[in-house]
Amino acid sequence: MPSVEQGPRYSKEVAIIVKIYIDDQKYNRVNKSFNFKLTIFYNIYKRSSLPLEGYIVAFPSMLKGLA
Repeated sequence: MPSVEQGPRYSKEVAIIVKIYIDDQKYNRVNKSFNFKLTIFYNIYKRSSLPLEGYIVAFPSMLKGLA
């Protein structure tokens, strides 16, 4: 019988990413520097030990406001 996962997937790793981010590092459409902000996200993502499958779960943490 397959086991049922408890709680959100990758919650610990995503929490690490959210704690590392500061508002100036997030993309908000105003600064028009998506590629630069994406590079910051990749660097933070690598430090969090989040598996590749968790990328889509963490991606919204790099966005700010209506971005």
